[in-house]
Amino acid sequence: RNPSHLGLIAHTGTAYYLERRYDRAIASYESALAIHPDHLFALGFCAISNAFSGRFQPADALGRKLLARARDVPLARSICGTICAMRGAESQARHALRWLRSPRPREASPLLLAAVEATLGEHDAAMRYLEASVEDRFPALCVLAVDPIWDPLRDRDEFQRLLVALNLGGIG
Repeated sequence: RNPSHLGLIAHTGTAYYLERRYDRAIASYESALAIHPDHLFALGFCAISNAFSGRFQPADALGRKLLARARDVPLARSICGTICAMRGAESQARHALRWLRSPRPREASPLLLAAVEATLGEHDAAMRYLEASVEDRFPALCVLAVDPIWDPLRDRDEFQRLLVALNLGGIG
């Protein structure tokens, strides 16, 4: 386990996550965490991969660890809010949304708010945030067509039009 391979290992996990191969994603993120236990990206996406596979206990534990190390990082709050929404803890998910909407030293991208809103079932709000994130040119938009976080919106015409506008497929 060479520390110089840490980024590659973590991003391999992301490829598995995007393919919905959560067990392999988790294994890859855990390998990254074995090298660097505080790697925020690996912590967050290992947590969300566990949540997508229905393993909420490890997802919550990883989320707590993520927040302990990155309490003021919007991505960490969005991931934890999304996990809360996935397991039905609506009040905790809404708490994360309030935090993301409040003025902070680091402004949260609308994409991060959209993820929590979509998971809560607030699809109109999620679409408004997604459309705003296009204006911000948030880099994670490049995986919009395949990221499982957007599954609740995938069948909506406006989501499909957004994919077309971003040249990511969708209906014409």
